[in-house]
Amino acid sequence: WRVGVEARISHLKRGFGFRRTRLRRLAGAQTWAGLGIFAYNLQRMTVLSW
Repeated sequence: WRVGVEARISHLKRGFGFRRTRLRRLAGAQTWAGLGIFAYNLQRMTVLSW
């Protein structure tokens, strides 16, 4: 289970520039993470729909 989670985090870091949040405080970090995961999900949806 952990291997799968770490692989997805690594993919987000490499593919979406998910290295460091540009927003401040916890709310900013949550927004940054949410947008990164949303972008990943959109990409997966487009790959699976073809």
